[in-house]
Amino acid sequence: KAYAAAGPTAESIASWDLTQAPSNAKETHTRQDWPLWKASDKEAYLAHNNLETWSQSTENSKRKAVNTQCIYNINHDAECSAKRYEARLVAQSINQVPGRDFNETCAPVLSSGTTRALFAVAASNGLEVHHVEVKTAFLNAQVEI
Repeated sequence: KAYAAAGPTAESIASWDLTQAPSNAKETHTRQDWPLWKASDKEAYLAHNNLETWSQSTENSKRKAVNTQCIYNINHDAECSAKRYEARLVAQSINQVPGRDFNETCAPVLSSGTTRALFAVAASNGLEVHHVEVKTAFLNAQVEI
C-alpha cells in the first residue's frame, strides 16, 4: 500500500482488499467502508470516556504525553463475512515509563492447557460451552452485575 506525498494513489486504493483490516487511520479515511470504521472509532472513543480509562492533563507541561494509535480488526462469522468492525485505541508502550505512566501491568489470559482442561471437564459432564466476547474489558473499570 504505497502512499504518494498527497496521500494514497488511485492504484493503491483499487488494490486494497476490503476483507482485510486497514493498517492505519489514514487508510480508513480513503476506503469504501469508511463509515463502518468511523463508527468503530467513535465506539472505542466513547467506551474510554464512559469508563474513565484516560484523562487529559495540563498539570506538568514538561512531561511528554504517551502516544496512542488505533489498531483495526475485522471479525468474521462462520461464512467469512464481515461481522463486526473493531477499532482499539492503545498506548504505545515505547513511550511509557514504569512508575510514572503506569504502576502495574496485568493481562490475565487462560493458558492453552487450562483451556483444554475446561473443555475436557465440560465434555465429560455433557455441558455446553459458550463463547462470550467482551467489547471493552478494562481491569480498573466498574463492573455492573
